[in-house]
Amino acid sequence: MAKNLCKMLEPFYDATNVVSGSKYPTSDRYFHMLWEVKKELDKQSSNADLTIATMVHGMKAKLKKYWDLSYLKICIPVILDPRFKIRFLEFRLNQWFEDEAFRYISKVEKTFRKLFAEYSSEINVVVEKAHPVNTDDSNPWADWGRHQNAQTLLRRPTNELDKYLEEETMEVGSNLDIMQYWKMQSATYPAIARMASDILAVPASTVPSESAFSTGGRIVSDYRSRLKSETVEALICLQDWLRSEDSTHDNIAGNIAVDESDCI
Repeated sequence: MAKNLCKMLEPFYDATNVVSGSKYPTSDRYFHMLWEVKKELDKQSSNADLTIATMVHGMKAKLKKYWDLSYLKICIPVILDPRFKIRFLEFRLNQWFEDEAFRYISKVEKTFRKLFAEYSSEINVVVEKAHPVNTDDSNPWADWGRHQNAQTLLRRPTNELDKYLEEETMEVGSNLDIMQYWKMQSATYPAIARMASDILAVPASTVPSESAFSTGGRIVSDYRSRLKSETVEALICLQDWLRSEDSTHDNIAGNIAVDESDCI
């Protein structure tokens, strides 16, 4: 039973490690990890062991509950990944929900377009301020100029979004730095790039944030409550840098707060 449970929970362990990362964006990876969990639950739902099959039934019900509460936050980052976009979501959700998939897909697309329109309007305001239209009534062509400018602003958002969605997706196996990609695409897709910088920066899990607070709590303890803010920052950053340079430094980094602060 223990061996079977460990094997079943392995995708959960892998998913937790991926979405709890702190060295890379995680919101765009959430959906894919959830899909792996869903596949394992589907597989185990027909397990010969009645205890496991019953447990999996309850797990699937809870997965559906939390999916309905948060699927927009899970799906929208996937659209911002040039390797997948909305066509990938349609493919996966049709596999997952079949007849019910259309409800989720339409809601995700509607929300994404509404969000895009809000970002586009902010950019258009900046453009209008930077390039004011000639409103001099003495100019016989002023109304024509205003009309052209209005049409340009109306066309720009639609063309930008449709162009991105219709453009061929990148190869899935490519090692993509998604934040760097959108930084480079900011001239081509200004509104979507701003969306990506805001949305993809949100971590999928609260673990990194909670870990940072826990680390701070261990450093600024009851016995070291008078450390200067610069010292606390140096200790936390040094620990983080050591861990990122080499995993073999984990033990050293774990003790750095005690050793360094005592010396200070």
